[in-house]
Amino acid sequence: MNYILHFLTIISAVSFSNAQCDGSMSIGKYTASWITVEGSPDVQFNVSAATTLWVAVGFSLTNDMLQADVVVGARNGSEYFVEDRWVADERILPTYDAVQNLQNTMVYVENGKTMMSFRRAIITGDDNQDLNLDQCVYLLWGWGGNVSDYTTPALFEEHKKDGVFPNQLCLQQCSGAANVVVSLATLFISMMLLAFII
Repeated sequence: MNYILHFLTIISAVSFSNAQCDGSMSIGKYTASWITVEGSPDVQFNVSAATTLWVAVGFSLTNDMLQADVVVGARNGSEYFVEDRWVADERILPTYDAVQNLQNTMVYVENGKTMMSFRRAIITGDDNQDLNLDQCVYLLWGWGGNVSDYTTPALFEEHKKDGVFPNQLCLQQCSGAANVVVSLATLFISMMLLAFII
């Protein structure tokens, strides 16, 4: 019985924590949250802002809009869009990405708040107009202007509010492959320590 208690103690001490694999950041009336999808290399994002206009979340290596990977969404009645875009030039709207690496996209507008959700791979394979999230990135936030056309690619005015969260999003240990490696390492260390105790 004591051996079992020792083993459980060891497991709890060396087990990998997934705390960084889900979380949220908020500023004012804007919130972005994420959770990695169990058994998958994907991450689910949910964004909300106190606006009935478009909302956006972006990923940047330099905490700047330039060369940022951005997802923008809006809804008006039955019309809505969620689009993967790339900021090649800060003076113009983000460019529509020819490779849309988004799944399970949806936008809701309720009680003066727009809520956008989407799922994407941590590593998309699109090296031209996506940032892979197996590295620390800055999380950009923003919401818009009016939308003049909801058909793909959508047309909308520039943001009314935008900024950068001070903390970075780091999902290096959150892909399915990384979790398997860590789990195996944890199991090996635990068995070695258990053998030493016995």
